[in-house]
Amino acid sequence: MRVKQINESRKLIVDGFYSLLRKKNYTEVSMSDIAQEAMVSRMTLYRHFDSKENIFRYDISIAFKSIVDEFNKMSNKDLRSLIYIRNVMMHQNKKIKSILQNEYLQDILSEFLKNNNRVFIEELFELKEIDKYQVMFVNGGISQITNNWIMNNMDKTPEEITNIIMDIVEMVL
Repeated sequence: MRVKQINESRKLIVDGFYSLLRKKNYTEVSMSDIAQEAMVSRMTLYRHFDSKENIFRYDISIAFKSIVDEFNKMSNKDLRSLIYIRNVMMHQNKKIKSILQNEYLQDILSEFLKNNNRVFIEELFELKEIDKYQVMFVNGGISQITNNWIMNNMDKTPEEITNIIMDIVEMVL
């Protein structure tokens, strides 16, 4: 029961945070505003999160876990599948518009994706004899293309952006 209550409180807080981001700039949102919007006490808010940034980090880590879970269900675990799943989930994320409107959150998301992509890419390429510098180059390229796609309001479908990324990766490798 306690875990369910914790998860419900966190969901209220995250939802309140994004609700405010649709109305205000990130810098204008206070922790008190978030507590009020989420209809939780400030004590409850601070019990779960000590900053706005950590609310965002928590949310993207939950989203990334969903991507990992989907990827692990697949029988064909390759780079294309991983990138495609990630792109689809990002494209479906209703909160992405709030993130797009804030440069600080974009930077946090970019860094998070770059770090987490690296782990997957290294694992996927471990089976092949690929130089670590090629892995770093591929990771950086994927991160830059993804960031650009996000900044351009995801102007291409997940399938199209995945194909663009994979065409470049295949040229490099």
